[in-house]
Amino acid sequence: MLPRMTTTPSASLADYRPRWSLGTALAYAGALAVVVADNWGLYHVGHEHKVAGAFLALGFAVGFTVVASVFKRRADGLTAGLAALLAATAVPWIVAALAEADQGIGPNESPVSTTLGTLLTHQPHGTEAAWIGVDAIALLAAVLYLLRFKLPLLMVPAVFAIWFGGQEIAAATVTSREERANFLAGDLGKSAAAGLIVALVLLLLGILLDRWGRPREALWPHIGAALATVQSMFTLAIRYDNDAVAGAGLALSVVGIALALGLRRSVYGVVGGLAFILTGAYFLEKSVSIDSLGFAFVVATLAAVVAALGIVLERQARAT
Repeated sequence: MLPRMTTTPSASLADYRPRWSLGTALAYAGALAVVVADNWGLYHVGHEHKVAGAFLALGFAVGFTVVASVFKRRADGLTAGLAALLAATAVPWIVAALAEADQGIGPNESPVSTTLGTLLTHQPHGTEAAWIGVDAIALLAAVLYLLRFKLPLLMVPAVFAIWFGGQEIAAATVTSREERANFLAGDLGKSAAAGLIVALVLLLLGILLDRWGRPREALWPHIGAALATVQSMFTLAIRYDNDAVAGAGLALSVVGIALALGLRRSVYGVVGGLAFILTGAYFLEKSVSIDSLGFAFVVATLAAVVAALGIVLERQARAT
């Protein structure tokens, strides 16, 4: 049998110790896929049938909360936490249905015509003012369920709510309804700036949680901060000068590596290291032909620098 992650009733988040194994990996992956698919279903039902959609989302939230409470009393932390995750992510769709929030980010298709890839990699969302309320409720629900059921994975919907909220607040500065609807495709500068501000907020949140002795909860804001920065750079590269964006990316890669060393958070080292290699290779290509024999070895040298950094971090971890 696969090992099961359990917990006993505790008074603080720091007492909760999830155990990573094949069983938890499969459970996490399956639950997150359920969340993504449920989000599509609940959005479309609420969009087409306002009151019925709100009641359906409410039923999901109440039902999974009951399941989570039952398994919490049985000291089954994994099952309780994952059920709480499904409940927390259903709550904001009650507001979305009642507010009749329209999707404005990603493909606006029905679940029947949506491909599996689109279903798993996009979420129904928009930039109308109503979505700010939806994400505020999503953030509140994630935090409350995290405090009660103590599964660190509940930080994931909180991080997504913060990122979407940043885009929506930035879109609110655009006066035209049509421009707001096409915000991510049109005003790329504001979208990227919002992403960088969100990255800073998530970084500070991660540092705060680390200081509070809650590293498992802090992991997800740190991952969100790194990915929000990458998203902003790719957004800028669509419209602005690639040399300038690559230069900014190279500088940010060094900042990421410094954060990895200072905070001992490997996610910044991974993302910063990859960005350092890619942006460094981009500039090297301008002076060393990509077809020359020396280009591959120069890129290998860049990668060796990143690998050496990894060795330093590993030795630091062993020393502590």
